Amino acid sequence: MIASLFKYAPVQVFSSLCLFALIAVQTRFLSVESYGVLAIVMVFLEAIRAISSQWLVVTLLRFYPAANLQEKAKLVSTTCFASLVLSIPALIAIFIGLYFYDLFSVEVFISSSLLLLMKIAYIYKVELCRLEENTNKYRKGVLINSLMSIIISWVMLYIWPGITTAIISLALSNLLSLFVLNDSIKFKFESETFKNIISYGLPIMISGGMIAIGSRLDRLFIAKNIGLEETGIYSAFSNTLMGVISLVFMVVSLPLYPELARSANDKYELLGKHQNYLDILFAITLPSLIGICVISEPLVKIFLSQEYLTQGIELFWILAVSVYIYNFKIHYIDHGLQFINKTKYFPYVAFISILINFLLLYFTLNYLGVYGAGWAILISNTMGIVLTMLIALHFGYRYKVGINFIKVILSCGLMLLVLVLKEKSYPNLESWIDILMSIFIGVSVYSISMLSFNAMKVRDILLKRVVAK
Repeated sequence: MIASLFKYAPVQVFSSLCLFALIAVQTRFLSVESYGVLAIVMVFLEAIRAISSQWLVVTLLRFYPAANLQEKAKLVSTTCFASLVLSIPALIAIFIGLYFYDLFSVEVFISSSLLLLMKIAYIYKVELCRLEENTNKYRKGVLINSLMSIIISWVMLYIWPGITTAIISLALSNLLSLFVLNDSIKFKFESETFKNIISYGLPIMISGGMIAIGSRLDRLFIAKNIGLEETGIYSAFSNTLMGVISLVFMVVSLPLYPELARSANDKYELLGKHQNYLDILFAITLPSLIGICVISEPLVKIFLSQEYLTQGIELFWILAVSVYIYNFKIHYIDHGLQFINKTKYFPYVAFISILINFLLLYFTLNYLGVYGAGWAILISNTMGIVLTMLIALHFGYRYKVGINFIKVILSCGLMLLVLVLKEKSYPNLESWIDILMSIFIGVSVYSISMLSFNAMKVRDILLKRVVAK
């Protein structure tokens, strides 16, 4: 399993760094208030994409690896056809969302529609490349999209700074990536295949749309009740964290989830692989969470600006933990219901999470400001992960946890202790020096700790390779 990570990890790390640069470009040329408006538009687009197409991609990921050649062809042609048909109501939904929030203009509507269509096509194609194990094409597509999003955004915003320009820039970067990912796909409707897709995917569509809206409900509330400037600060933190932490999780899930799906019909083999998956997932994502929280203040100063620290860096930490819990749920805990085909319970979990989020936002926003929104999303995400796990356990799925889980926690604890001591000893470093020093110390301490504990038998593997040479 560990060897599979290197198929996609380098390009995902690069994509993560590019995301920092993209947000830095956008916040440089847009005011905090304008970035808040851009964030609201992106909330609509992500919610609509989750309902119109993302559930089809998730269904494809679940069934494609174990299907035969004929079934694979039917899955691809049917999901493509469904994506094309659902794009029509998706465009209508964009119009309604923009109009409701007084953001509608012809330019914003056209640019938003273009971005939605390009992103739907890009994500579908890039995920299909991964499923077909076309690694080179996948890497090229992701690299071009990451680089072009920065270059096009910088050039166009430099000449025509504005929200519409920012949206069009992202649409163009997705479009250019499609030329690399281009393959002929048949758009054909297979009724039997579609029935299977609907039975598995419909609950995911409903819950996905609810989660997409619920996880961004805070920004809509802040915009309506506090102001667009606060929305801009909150969204800049949230977007940065969602992009980076999600990409760290995807470094593991992209190559390893198809391996899990192939074992879905063998319970004992699946549980063993799922435990190994958890070990790797936790070993990579937990130190990343701690690291990004430790370097958060210099990170914001460099990639955003001092202006984005007016609400305090503690907001960044709260959102970081919330985003981590959200990703841990969808990249690990949700697997329990997926593998026992109980996805019909996802909408119930999503509804309860959204209800909790809504109530907390309603009662805390006026008293705690943006911190009320941060705590609301953290609590609702935590409730979502607990409910999903309880339902999966009730229906017989077992989440196995081994000794490696504890070794990772101990290694991360040592890393955090050393980084805190470093912060106390060198409190006034230049931002970029602070970041580089923290990364070097953190990676070194964590690596030495993991080797000392022989987590996931890393030390044994390295010794065998040395002896073999």
